[in-house]
Amino acid sequence: MKRFFYDWVPPRLDIWLMLLLSIILAFNSGIPSAISGYIIGSQSAIPADMSMANFAYSCGMACVLPLTMRIKQLTSSKSILCGALLIIILMNFTLSQTNEPLVMVLASFVIGCVRMVATLEVVLSLMPILMPKGERYQFYSVYYPISLIFGPLSGFLTAIISDHVNWKFSFHLQNLFLFAGLLITVLFVHPKRYGRKIPLYQYDWLGTIFLAASLLLISYLFSYGLTKDWFTSMKMQGAAIGVMISLVLFLQRSLRVKRPLADLKVLTYWKAVAGLIMIFLLCLLYNSTSLLSPFMNIVLKSNQLESAKVNTYIIPGFIAGSLLSYVYYRKFTNFNVMAGMACVCFLASNIFMYYLTSSLTSSADLFLPLFFRGMAIAVSYISVGLYVAGSVPVSYFIDLSTLLIILRSVISPVLASALYANLIYRGQIKYVNYLAGKMDGLNSYVTARGAGVVSSVKVQASMLAVRDVYGILIIAGIVLLAVIIVFPFHGSNKRTVLDWKSPFYKNDLAQAIPG
Repeated sequence: MKRFFYDWVPPRLDIWLMLLLSIILAFNSGIPSAISGYIIGSQSAIPADMSMANFAYSCGMACVLPLTMRIKQLTSSKSILCGALLIIILMNFTLSQTNEPLVMVLASFVIGCVRMVATLEVVLSLMPILMPKGERYQFYSVYYPISLIFGPLSGFLTAIISDHVNWKFSFHLQNLFLFAGLLITVLFVHPKRYGRKIPLYQYDWLGTIFLAASLLLISYLFSYGLTKDWFTSMKMQGAAIGVMISLVLFLQRSLRVKRPLADLKVLTYWKAVAGLIMIFLLCLLYNSTSLLSPFMNIVLKSNQLESAKVNTYIIPGFIAGSLLSYVYYRKFTNFNVMAGMACVCFLASNIFMYYLTSSLTSSADLFLPLFFRGMAIAVSYISVGLYVAGSVPVSYFIDLSTLLIILRSVISPVLASALYANLIYRGQIKYVNYLAGKMDGLNSYVTARGAGVVSSVKVQASMLAVRDVYGILIIAGIVLLAVIIVFPFHGSNKRTVLDWKSPFYKNDLAQAIPG
């Protein structure tokens, strides 16, 4: 097995240094959602701008995945990490200085691209240590908690800085971590390049452009749809046409060229399709930020710091879900059980939220629903990752991982965000009209509240609208659970001894790349 670090570095430090680099990269994810409120308030931006920037980050991660293996064959790990860390530092500085939404979106997209390259460079070297005999469940149960846990922690830390100093300093803090990662890379990572050098001229650059255009236009369409009143806006009409054109060109190129960006032949394997559909539906259940954000704004009186603190309640769920998955997959391989467990946890979270949807709810009351939500996310990520890893030949795994990230990190959250936001908007209108029709100008309560009764009606209407959507999610979760129980998810989680010393070890490694 080729070492990631210099020979003089004690081998027992390898895993800790790699995990430290993974944590540093996990702290950087474009614009943290925890400080979006501070940016909106100081930049006179709108929530749609922040949503678009976050989706652009995910688009960048999805678009660059097929390129990562080529870059790895082109240069050394040291060069890749140094270049990636420096680019992220530059983009973070740009985000701290700009007030243009377009620049924020482009910078977030670049960060998504570069962070994926850097993360996989560390992950591909970490896997032989965490899964020496092919124990994929062991690797997923360690790596996914790291990638999931430090998102909320980073948000809470940046919210503290934004609340006490300025939101711009949160990006400077991220850069401090990145400088630490750069120092580790310069001092300890060796500059050797292993394997045969593969040029990039055969890479499908045009396909990447078509895919990026498709995903960014889809994100734009659903991020700004409600703000611009959907297709009454010429910009929305243009975006819809652009999506269709770029998507058709991408699909046509994927079927026509010799080495496509994503080989769609992977969809001929029904297990791969089943895994993609399952993660898409499960993601629709837990991508409920559009529900949780307005609810917490009311309950926590728009206290961004307290909201970031509440978001950390999901961390124990991540840990519990990862431990449960590790224990289960160490002995069993029935994916129906764990997929059903993820769905049950989503159901529990939504049921709790349905009954907690009240202006009298405290932040402490949100621990259990967020705990179950975190547990569901960890279990679903690990389970689907293991299921699809054994569903296709090695040669198709990068293609499947690309489609998995597109569905899980872009399409599903974009659709869920737009769907829930529109349902809440329509529900607010319905309940405002309903409550207003029940008020009587001669009622002593109404006259005593005066103008304050209007804000009370809006708050109550918002709560009722949010509760209705949680009710819909509960019904959808029950239906999905029934489907999971009867669907024959059969897969193999057997341990396969892998030859990590082979010059073609990347093909084995690719089987465990997190999607």
